[in-house]
Amino acid sequence: MTAREIAELLDKQATLELQGSGLVIGVRIVNARENFGRIDVLVTPMEGSGQAWVNAERVTINGLVSRTEEVA
Repeated sequence: MTAREIAELLDKQATLELQGSGLVIGVRIVNARENFGRIDVLVTPMEGSGQAWVNAERVTINGLVSRTEEVA
């Protein structure tokens, strides 16, 4: 993934499914990085507080799984 493609992920609204719970929350992507060949995104919830780095494959933007699956 190029730096431009990573930059395109920033400030996007998305959803994140929490593993094992089936809970889906609205998030905003505030940063992204390539880490050992995979893309991670730093997300913050649309409601509430906090931040977490997650694998970008767990994030859905506008109903589409993030483009990182095309890179893998």
